[in-house]
Amino acid sequence: MTISHRIAVPTHWRESVMRSSALILVHGVPDTAALWRPLKDRLPKREGPVVALSLPGFGSPLPAGFSCTKDAYADWLLAQVERIACNGVPVDIVGHDWGALLTTRAVSLRPKLFRSWVLSGAVVQKDYPGHTFASLWNTPVIGELMMAMPKAVAKRILMRQGMPPDLAAIESAAADRTMRSAILKLYRSAGGLARFPDWLPDVHRMPSKGMVIWGGKDPYVPPVYGQAFAKERSVPFHVAPAAGHWVVAQDPDFVAERLARFWGV
Repeated sequence: MTISHRIAVPTHWRESVMRSSALILVHGVPDTAALWRPLKDRLPKREGPVVALSLPGFGSPLPAGFSCTKDAYADWLLAQVERIACNGVPVDIVGHDWGALLTTRAVSLRPKLFRSWVLSGAVVQKDYPGHTFASLWNTPVIGELMMAMPKAVAKRILMRQGMPPDLAAIESAAADRTMRSAILKLYRSAGGLARFPDWLPDVHRMPSKGMVIWGGKDPYVPPVYGQAFAKERSVPFHVAPAAGHWVVAQDPDFVAERLARFWGV
C-alpha cells in the first residue's frame, strides 16, 4: 500500500512564489559561470533567485560516470531546472554559446517548465557548418594538441575575440585538464557542431516567449544564423553592433536593457 502525504502550503507563501520567477544562466565553452558576473550586476531586480550554473567539469567537479556528451549535459541541465522549479516557480533561462544549445534542448523537451528563454551566440540549425576551433577540437590528436596550448596564449585568443581582459584571465586560468578533456568530448559528441539531427525535430516545441541576442562582430557564429532562428520562431532578435562572441560580458548594459524590456520589468 502506498500512502501519499499532501503538505499544506500557506496561501500567502504560495502566491508569493507564483509572483516570482527563477532566472537560470547557462554559460558556454570555454567558459565558466564567471561569464555572467558583468551582466548579473546590471540585471533588473527580481523577486526570485538568479542562478548561474556551472556545467560539470567547467570550474566544477564531474559527477561519477559523467560522459561529457551533448546529451549528458542536456540531461544534467534539465535536472537542475527541475530542482529549481520543484515548488512551481516559473523559470526564465538565458544560455550563451553551448549554454544556448543546451537551453534549446532543455526547453524543447520540457517546454512547460519554462516561462521564457533567451539564446545568445549559438542556435540549433541544420545549415550551420561549425567554426574552426570546433573542427580542430573534433579532430583526434589535433584537438589534444590544441588543448595543450599555454593558458597565457588562450587568454590572448579570448581577448582578441572580444572577451574583456579580466574575464579572459579568469576563464583561461580555469581551463584545467578536466575542463579541456570535457570540451573535447562535448564537441566530438556533436561532430564539431555539425551533428544535431536528433535535436532538430523537437525545436518546434519551444515555448513562444523567447528572444535571441547576438554580437555583431561574432567571429564564430555570424549574426545571420541567430536572425534566421529568431525569424523562424517570430521572436525578437537584437544585435550589439560592436560586440564579439561574448556579447553578454562585452556589452552587458545592452543585454540587460533588452532583457528588462523582454521580461517587462
